[in-house]
Amino acid sequence: MYSLIAQWLSLPAQATLAEVQRALEAQNGLGEQPPVVAFLITSQERSALPGCNPSTNEQVFVTEGDEPRLGVFIAESVLEALPLTASALSLADVAALDGYCVAFEGVSHFLCLAHRADRERSVSLFELELQAEVDKFVHLTQKLAIEPGSPAQHALLETLFERYALRDDLSAIEAARYREATRHAAKFCHRLSKAARAEKSNAVVFREARSFFDLPLEAKLRRAA
Repeated sequence: MYSLIAQWLSLPAQATLAEVQRALEAQNGLGEQPPVVAFLITSQERSALPGCNPSTNEQVFVTEGDEPRLGVFIAESVLEALPLTASALSLADVAALDGYCVAFEGVSHFLCLAHRADRERSVSLFELELQAEVDKFVHLTQKLAIEPGSPAQHALLETLFERYALRDDLSAIEAARYREATRHAAKFCHRLSKAARAEKSNAVVFREARSFFDLPLEAKLRRAA
């Protein structure tokens, strides 16, 4: 279901994707996980899988059985552009930010699934989306060196949680799931932002986010309330 080595992907793109994974592993207090690049599937491979949605640039697949398998699809164009989008990343460059976030979400979903599988804990599609939204906020806060209480902090919250647009092809159930996950993530991240402004440090953001990652869903929702 997946290539052991994504030979179709350029070495710079593989290296940048690995950097994103290492940053997210450190952010959430994870030990070294299997490389996401070993689980990447191409658009052609994805097209043969049940549940394939060709209109999306990022999708994960889990097959059940004696040996459950995980496949991660991130559009080839997004992956090949990743070294450039990562170097050009800013809140002002909407195209770069969008492309980077697509790849980042794929890594977030992969790590959440891998971590839960290692602990024999299930994870819902809703929790994957919730965790990815929180992961994005925390990661971009660090990567863009956003200061607590700064206009950039407000802009990041607004960009992630207010200016997003859902795809037109989503079902009513899918759209509701994304909106609800974003709503809960927004509440949690706004609370982190307020705490960071009060302490004049983002240390509380990273500390609280690391604790949040390992909580069961019910506890995450209580923390976000």
